Amino acid sequence: MPTVRIGPDYDTLQPYTINDDANPLFVNSPHWTGWVTFRLNYARSSEPNAAKKPQTAYFNGRKRYFSIQTQGRFKATNTSTADGLWTGDEVLFVAETESKIRPPMGAWLAIQFAKIVDPGFTADGITPLFKDPSARTLTASQRRKYFHNPSNRRAVQFHPQNVYSFDFFNDFTNLATMRAEMGVRFDIRGVLNQQPLRFVCTSKDRSAVFFVLEIDYADLQRVGYEGIEQ
Repeated sequence: MPTVRIGPDYDTLQPYTINDDANPLFVNSPHWTGWVTFRLNYARSSEPNAAKKPQTAYFNGRKRYFSIQTQGRFKATNTSTADGLWTGDEVLFVAETESKIRPPMGAWLAIQFAKIVDPGFTADGITPLFKDPSARTLTASQRRKYFHNPSNRRAVQFHPQNVYSFDFFNDFTNLATMRAEMGVRFDIRGVLNQQPLRFVCTSKDRSAVFFVLEIDYADLQRVGYEGIEQ
């Protein structure tokens, strides 16, 4: 299985046990404090002995490959505002690597697919993390459409006295096997060029890092860059 590390920044990462719902990892960064947990759906994995790996009831009845779930408080450290509060337009969730990747053939199809799933998605860019907890009457697709408007995101502020919960997941990136189905099928390991994949909660101007989750697949047997599957 891949190795997962979580921490308040790039240099302070701790190993985390996948699917350990009872023991989320506590993170206390200069800009955010809270708990982070990471889940992989091994029931949907073709990895040998996947059935013997720790499972979680979270995936029961859900067609998801993974989940990054957080619960915490945003500290009032925004130097660009008088009150120090972060807004929904400034808190972003980024998937990144240290150096260049090798996009597969037909990568534009994957980008178009991602934009359908998340209208806020930008290639080589960043996507908004926030979904308004007060918009309880809206469906997930309606929330995505609403917060695609930057003015709606800017109207939302994260207050330190409030605890905010987020769940980042999808049904097209199998992080247990490092394969993706986004209009085209490809081996993520070949795309990443043997680099760890990082999910980073950060400010839009990258001046603040709230937390970092790193997935290192070095222990998975590399089968080579396969590109597009038919």
